[in-house]
Amino acid sequence: PMKVHLFPKRAIRKIHDIDVLWELFTRIKEGKVNERLFQTALNIKSVGKGKLSIVLFYVAPEKYVPLDTYTASYLRSKKLRYTYESFESYEKLSLEVTTKLGRKPWEISYDAYNQTPENEMSSIGNIITLFEKLETEMEDSTDYHIYYRGQSDKSFDLIPSIYRKPALIQNEDRIFKDIIAQSPDDFKGCVSTFEKLVKMQHYSLPTRLLDITTNPLVALYFACEDETVDGKLFRFEISTSEMKYFDSDAVSVVSNLAKRPINFSIEDLKDLDQESFNSADDIQYLLHEIKSEKPHFQNGIDSKDIERVFCVKPMLDNPRIIRQSGAFFLYGIDGDKSKPAHLKFQYQYKTYVINKAHKKKIRKQLEALGIDKSTLFPEVEHVAEHIKDKYNIT
Repeated sequence: PMKVHLFPKRAIRKIHDIDVLWELFTRIKEGKVNERLFQTALNIKSVGKGKLSIVLFYVAPEKYVPLDTYTASYLRSKKLRYTYESFESYEKLSLEVTTKLGRKPWEISYDAYNQTPENEMSSIGNIITLFEKLETEMEDSTDYHIYYRGQSDKSFDLIPSIYRKPALIQNEDRIFKDIIAQSPDDFKGCVSTFEKLVKMQHYSLPTRLLDITTNPLVALYFACEDETVDGKLFRFEISTSEMKYFDSDAVSVVSNLAKRPINFSIEDLKDLDQESFNSADDIQYLLHEIKSEKPHFQNGIDSKDIERVFCVKPMLDNPRIIRQSGAFFLYGIDGDKSKPAHLKFQYQYKTYVINKAHKKKIRKQLEALGIDKSTLFPEVEHVAEHIKDKYNIT
């Protein structure tokens, strides 16, 4: 419950925002909510339907159903309503859901969270099966966006390449500086550290970025790359309020962790107040890196941001990102730099297994739809490789 807060930061908070929230809280406890008050609270910046429903659930768990991403997805899978427009419609939704499922709101919430990705995992043998499983779940809404990721080996963890070998993360700061020092012309157009990380990812250098896509067929292609092992397709639901853009301050904070040495840690700093936290030597060095790209950045890093994974929309400034409908998960740290932040604690996802016996057939189906190495990797060397493979030229 400590994670959900409704009031916005002071800089964007209106004078009566907190008064409105307190009044709504009181009226809910009394059972005397009026529509005007509810809509006023709903329109407060940073509130939103999902958050407000969660708080109503905290206040009256015997009556109101929380519409967090887990529960909303669970209700969709049951062909039930999962969003609302007014307090009246939210009350009707809660009543309808509890009646049809025969469960109390807290039981529904528990069922939704307990329905883990591994329990939902099923197999995909062809493209038609994929679309059947994703039916009614492929369109973005105003409340959330859907992303996919394909991994050729189902045993791989959801961690970025920089964390796949200890030697990589131990030398991340050196890797970052070496590539720019040795290929400065390639990075001249990159204004921010995040843009440089995207460029490095483009050149297959290990980074703290994890590729995702809005196109399930692109993800399926990558899940089918290695035909000797079973692959896995991931489907993520990302709340609109949690999405970040390439120029976000929080993205700058996490991106610049790449420049810090392996001994960077906030383990002993997390419980400090914000002023003391930002005065610590490690944080001062990080602030220096951030200000080198954002001179007007305020001296205020939130320790929670450093330990988060952000879903980031990049600039569509290179053909590969455009062709792959790409975006990224940007990983922070878990206390110290040697450990990555935990994606599974932040974002809900489903998984589907791609049996190795079906991969060759699926790749042929994808190629017939224009999804192959030459279209996803438009650089001439990859097009040449695809042509050689197509005609069995060694």
